[in-house]
Amino acid sequence: MKKQINQIESVQRYVTKRISDCSSLSYEQRLSNLGLPRLATCREFFDLVEMFKVVNGLTVVSNRIKLMFLHHATRGHSLRIRPAKFKCNIRKSSFFVRLANT
Repeated sequence: MKKQINQIESVQRYVTKRISDCSSLSYEQRLSNLGLPRLATCREFFDLVEMFKVVNGLTVVSNRIKLMFLHHATRGHSLRIRPAKFKCNIRKSSFFVRLANT
């Protein structure tokens, strides 16, 4: 998963470097001059939007996906998601596991 993220980030670095006014700036400076967020920031934002929809019942989730909420309120709120444990590495980078472990 990290490999694909780095590949997509490298495309954004490449494209922003080809803009004539930004070629001598660092990657962070190019993004701020162009008003673009980092791709990781976009991904986190849309992950949060999607989780909001799931928790509030605004989107349908497959029955195969088991969301476990911590219903006791020690600190925080009662809608915290319990991190799931999987034997396969492919499930460790899935949407719900990624959000539960952050």
